[in-house]
Amino acid sequence: MRGVLKSRRAISRVLAIVFIVIIVVTLIGAVYYLYFAPRKPKEVILTVAYTGDIHTLDPLMAVDTDSDEIIVNVYDTLVTYPIVTTEDGKLVTDTSRFAPMLATSWNISSDFKEYTFKLREGVTFHSGHKFNATAVKYTFERLKNYGWGVIYGNIKSVDIIDEYTVKITLNKSDPLFMHYIALYSSSILDPWVMEEHGGPDPSVNTWLASNECGTGPFILEEWTPGEEIILRANENYWAGAPKIDKVIIKIITDATTVEAMLERGELDGPIECPYHIPEKDVERLSQVEGLVLQEFVNPAEVTYLIINTQIPPFNNTLVRKAIAYAVPKADIIEAAVYGLAVEAKSILGIGMEGYNGSFWTYTYNLTKAKELLTQAGYPNGFKTTAYLPTGYERDRVVLTLLQNSLKQIGIELDIREVAAATYWDLIWTGKAPIVVMSWPSFVNDPFYHLKFLLSSSTIGPGGNWAFYNNSKVDALLEEGYYETNVTRRQEILNELQRIVAEDVPYIPLWHTKFVYIMRSNIKGFVFFVDTLTRYYYIEKE
Repeated sequence: MRGVLKSRRAISRVLAIVFIVIIVVTLIGAVYYLYFAPRKPKEVILTVAYTGDIHTLDPLMAVDTDSDEIIVNVYDTLVTYPIVTTEDGKLVTDTSRFAPMLATSWNISSDFKEYTFKLREGVTFHSGHKFNATAVKYTFERLKNYGWGVIYGNIKSVDIIDEYTVKITLNKSDPLFMHYIALYSSSILDPWVMEEHGGPDPSVNTWLASNECGTGPFILEEWTPGEEIILRANENYWAGAPKIDKVIIKIITDATTVEAMLERGELDGPIECPYHIPEKDVERLSQVEGLVLQEFVNPAEVTYLIINTQIPPFNNTLVRKAIAYAVPKADIIEAAVYGLAVEAKSILGIGMEGYNGSFWTYTYNLTKAKELLTQAGYPNGFKTTAYLPTGYERDRVVLTLLQNSLKQIGIELDIREVAAATYWDLIWTGKAPIVVMSWPSFVNDPFYHLKFLLSSSTIGPGGNWAFYNNSKVDALLEEGYYETNVTRRQEILNELQRIVAEDVPYIPLWHTKFVYIMRSNIKGFVFFVDTLTRYYYIEKE
């Protein structure tokens, strides 16, 4: 009996020791887990806001900046522009050169007709499919067949040389084609996913309007129309995973709410002015602790007063010159954009090659304006109409100041606010005598810019909303577009700017200062000439 009891006591001691060991080991493990074990880093989320929803994710069909911004974050192009640092420490792109993206190198024929690209190997689409020359051929044949004719209609053929080499041949030489390759519309699509959803025709493949099939640094996780868009990092991105794990873009139509959320730290930014925050609030926000502002003058953007040169009496050059002398530019810039602009003195963007403001000699002079009206046969003035789209307060301010000024020289300006669809129909069909319009060129090249605004081939929907028709200008545009000699290009650009200053189809008003507002812990913002934010470069400290 005693032996049995002794055995039981021994077993109990052993069990107790085992129990204690288990507890100690567990505690040690817990301490190690709490203090020493590697942990999954906290998810880095960037929260921004748009004041309007996106309309489509199809790179071929997107024309609004919010849609474009999502596209540049989920897709890649063959080439992009290199990032440089300005003298004041800001990050911008150098649009005079190109940098590799999905293409690692390229060769351009001396006549600018053949563009051969060596492609990056080891890249996968978000679907897992392999990126190669087949994808490039599919994308550019789609652009050729369904894309913008003024840009992609010149493509003759797209040939696969080998799995990672492709050659694009043009019908006519085009020294600007590399810039078109860098546009968001040239984003490379996954052909296998495209075929699963109807193929290349945008009227058939409506899936692409609300989905994506790219190789970009972010993947579309969710789009709830009218509410939010969520992008998550592509961990397998060929250039390395983004430093931001997730981007949440809230759709908030009221700019006042956006500003309040920024101030409370509920939004990180960057939030852009003037698209999502009005100019009038920038000065106040600059005083808010915890917010920083970065300001850029877009080198390729101009805001104009556009005069339809075919509608009497504006078919008389003297009348257009009189209007130019009657525009109170300084007052307009201060009242309409709160000084966040640089006065424009050329039809070209202020950072464009060949910009020359010396030809634009019109200053605010109502006496001179009245003299020109009298010479034109309108000593008592006349009645005319200016249009603006519903809700465009900036345009209303511009036109109201113009209205007050023109009244002093006998011109009665009727300002009419119409629905956006009506507004564009009036412009495209040549029925709008006067409108205010900002023109940002996604390609920072003067002849690309001027071709849309001045060529007789783009009259109407193509961009020449002044309905300006000048055969000499057409010839200069054609020559300059293909000219590679820098000296001759400058001569042509000087002549074009001189003619425009003489004929006055456009009255340049200002170059916009774009302001990006963000929390002070947001770093790495890069300004691109298309004004679209690339979240890949952003860090959140």
